[in-house]
Amino acid sequence: MPSSQGSFSKHGDTEIQNPVILSMLVNTELRILQNNLHKSQPLTQSILNDSDMKQYAILLLQEQYWSSTTNSSLTHHSWTLYEPTTNNEQPRSAIYTNNNLLGATQITHIDLPLDDVTAIEIATKDPQPTLIINVYKPCDKNIVPELHDHLQKKTPHT
Repeated sequence: MPSSQGSFSKHGDTEIQNPVILSMLVNTELRILQNNLHKSQPLTQSILNDSDMKQYAILLLQEQYWSSTTNSSLTHHSWTLYEPTTNNEQPRSAIYTNNNLLGATQITHIDLPLDDVTAIEIATKDPQPTLIINVYKPCDKNIVPELHDHLQKKTPHT
């Protein structure tokens, strides 16, 4: 899994120093970009509008900008937004899927009882769908064990 750390990248007029960007290529068709945007509206808009992002099928964003006017993370005509299924007022994780690379019929939004977790399943040519989970890990709490327990209850054991 290639990752890029300690580099500079430019998104619109804002330069990000030392971004933690993780990109993954699966079956040479599915590219995923992960980034924490520190609640920045310009960074969130920039990523959604950047023409270089069109190569990515999925954006896993943490601390994306959330608008109190629309009560939502930012939306964009090229991306479908998925947020946690809980009623958290300002979600800290979001998944955006590229409308040009993934059709709405391929994606199922997964209901999880965790405020900082967003999940989708993607139907592929394989018999099993691909599960994508985006987790924002707060500094004061480890939610991974709770997520693990929930997934264990939902997954049939063989």
